[in-house]
Amino acid sequence: MQRNKLFIILGLASIITISGIAYKYLISSTEIAEKQTLGDEAMSFNRSAREAWNLARLSDPATGEIPADIRRKELAFAANLPHANMFRKSGELWEPLGPHNIGGRTRAIVIDVDDENILLAGGANGGIWRSKDGGQNWTKTTSNTQINAITAIAQDTRAGKTNIWYATTGERLGASASKTGAFFTGNGFLKSTDGGKSWTSLASTARNTPQFDSNFDLGWNILVNHTVTDKDAVFAAIFSGIYRSLDGGDTWNRVLGTGAPEFCDIAITKSGVLYATIEDVGSQRGIWRSDDNGDNWARITPANFPATYDRMVIGLVPQFENQLYILAYTPNAGQKTTNFRGDEEWNSLWKYTYISGDGSGNGGAWEDRSAGIPASTTEFESFNAQGGYNYLVKVHPADTNLVFIGGTSLFRSTDGFKTSNNTKKVGGFALGTRRPDFTFFEGHHPDQHNLIFYKSDPNKAISSHDGGVSLTRNIKKDIVEWESLNQGYVTTQFYTVALNESKAGDNVVIGGLQDNGTLRTDKYDRKNPWNLIFSYDGAFCHVADNGTDYYVAKQQAGLYRVRLDNKGNRVQSARLDPPNLTNDDYEFIHPWCVNPNDDKQIYLPIRSFGGGIIRNTDVTKEPLDNFLDSSRTNTNWDTLSATFGAGRIKAISMSTKPANILFYGTDNGAVLKVENAHTGQPTVKNITGSNTVAANINNICVHPEDADKLIVVMSNYNVRSLFYTEDGGDNWVNISGNLEENPNGTGNGPSCRWAAFVETESGDGVLVATSVGLFGTPALNGENTVWIQQSPDGIGNTPCDMIKVRYSDNKVVVATHGAGVYIANLSRSYHLTGLNEDASADKQAVDFNLYPNPAQSELNISITDDAFKTATISIYNINGQK
Repeated sequence: MQRNKLFIILGLASIITISGIAYKYLISSTEIAEKQTLGDEAMSFNRSAREAWNLARLSDPATGEIPADIRRKELAFAANLPHANMFRKSGELWEPLGPHNIGGRTRAIVIDVDDENILLAGGANGGIWRSKDGGQNWTKTTSNTQINAITAIAQDTRAGKTNIWYATTGERLGASASKTGAFFTGNGFLKSTDGGKSWTSLASTARNTPQFDSNFDLGWNILVNHTVTDKDAVFAAIFSGIYRSLDGGDTWNRVLGTGAPEFCDIAITKSGVLYATIEDVGSQRGIWRSDDNGDNWARITPANFPATYDRMVIGLVPQFENQLYILAYTPNAGQKTTNFRGDEEWNSLWKYTYISGDGSGNGGAWEDRSAGIPASTTEFESFNAQGGYNYLVKVHPADTNLVFIGGTSLFRSTDGFKTSNNTKKVGGFALGTRRPDFTFFEGHHPDQHNLIFYKSDPNKAISSHDGGVSLTRNIKKDIVEWESLNQGYVTTQFYTVALNESKAGDNVVIGGLQDNGTLRTDKYDRKNPWNLIFSYDGAFCHVADNGTDYYVAKQQAGLYRVRLDNKGNRVQSARLDPPNLTNDDYEFIHPWCVNPNDDKQIYLPIRSFGGGIIRNTDVTKEPLDNFLDSSRTNTNWDTLSATFGAGRIKAISMSTKPANILFYGTDNGAVLKVENAHTGQPTVKNITGSNTVAANINNICVHPEDADKLIVVMSNYNVRSLFYTEDGGDNWVNISGNLEENPNGTGNGPSCRWAAFVETESGDGVLVATSVGLFGTPALNGENTVWIQQSPDGIGNTPCDMIKVRYSDNKVVVATHGAGVYIANLSRSYHLTGLNEDASADKQAVDFNLYPNPAQSELNISITDDAFKTATISIYNINGQK
């Protein structure tokens, strides 16, 4: 039977198809040379800086806020957009590149009560993963279309019920785009009835409505009352309090909490006694106890407890039903500690012993053990909770006095922190490490979120943190040894990605990650290990043309040139950014670019002196050294004074043909062009379009063969996102097309982050990285451009932040925020559409007529070819609706 296929983009944007159918820390700790200086080095988690950066690039310019509940709304919108699977295609083009050996932020980890080889873990932006071999291999069990911001997982441990699992979604602290009142939320709870192999949304908690109207979208903890046999009693600590279901999640009622407290926790003893915490909001603030399945609660908060408290977490004492610990973030009370930036914070640790009655008043005894919280004057040796972002207190199952608290690092006390003399750091930052070349415990990672123990061997424990999942076989060992359990647990969150754009066939890919520094791999193999070549939060990066040097940056700049040995380990480095700049000169993830015709030249935007760009014409003049030096002596920078003004610079790019044309964009939508930017004091030209919008420009994409062709990417919500010019900026055309819900950019369309031209046999195709995945089009068509989702079964709706293309061999890499890096070779238009016209050996020309064209309410199709007696015709409008 003959098969014919047709792909058409009409004037008013119909798409018509006619078809017949270990993790291992590889940088060793080195001696810190005396000449190294620290200055005001920022490192690790800086919540305020990151939130400010995200707010600027995502907020609605009209309100200054990220639209409420936008994550759920944009996913619903994206579900109706065309995707490559709608069309016949020749296999999946996009391959996951890993990292296979490094995990991302993980708040949830559980051991199956029936089989200790079965583990379930929840990535903060990577979904639920299941291992049936003790963490040696993992399989993702949530789909790409489900909300994958997992915060807690719990098993029903009752006999005959152990196949039932529950999970909460929506991260209150740490989400990459969170801001008070405007979260990237979850979508209620998930439930599994097959041992965690698949999950469905609990309809009672998933509102799926345009407005934020559900507290279930921000979850802290969930558990099943294993002592109740006649009901399925499930409890959850979520935004606004403690909720209970007596029917396995079909219905819920709040049983504790008034008003809208953000921070809550819940725990249950072996005998079924419930304990809960509510932050200092509402009339039911404090610490509570219930011995009747949550029907009644007694406030047991000690009278002398700090008056101000935010997040509080509970640590039960398994050997003694009547004892527990409370770790609380208590501003201006408790133990004061100072982090490596000099910021101070306060935390409190209390031990409770139940005596009698309902446990309140004289029925319970409290002991303040806050003074035992580590408060060293040495870098990285103090407890640091980062505002409650990383927080846990756990008690060893067989040793009552062995208590653990987690912040950035994991600390162990052999006397329950009763004193400060018996405490040791056992995870997170390595013992004795210092900036700038700080290291971690091998096989472990800073920022602690959970710690669980094996029933068969209480000294064997699993830790979850910002680097995924780790195992120790002896938590009591003097120096605890950790093994990574991240093989195949792909949940990393990339901000940036880069490859060697000058050398066809080169296999090196690097990228900057949230919480995981800058990583590198040298094989296009999903199981090939990535290694850490630079710490901190990774930012913009570049693989030098010489193949041996790498330009890397941390959050808030901190720009370095590093050299690796033949195994990919860093052996030399040089700090590049000039000495007169401070953290305030930089964005959290700060843009900079190299000259593609001479990548020794770097162009760096700054905020000082009114704002502008500084230029280094040869960064290799700064000599490499055998250690990481944070001092900045590089003076080979000059200021392009002509580029001052026009707002804060958020995007910067440089042309290839013709060479030396610099483009940059600002937070208020200004687009500027500097010719001959490589020398002297060039003039600047404002090429902002009269029809563009005053929004944050996140990327300027320059065509590799023609610098007159540009795409400007606006990353804010509720604005038109994409503009194109092919005359150097004299005229701009809106190409947002079906990525906008409404023509003016308002509605539930995604945030666009990056664009890239790709060369196909039919001309220029374009890819766009968005907050709901990767999209592409084989041809731009103004405001009627139709964008098709790429890799719906791989990348899916995972947020994508950056795209890089090597045009010599059509290699494309994409940075996702939650699913690692994806890679593909793109050279044909059907690679973007999914419609493989070349796949049919008996393809023939088809005569047809379409009218009217453009079409609105009616479209007539006249086909004379007999082969189309068996054809099906699918029509999609500009919004991707069938």
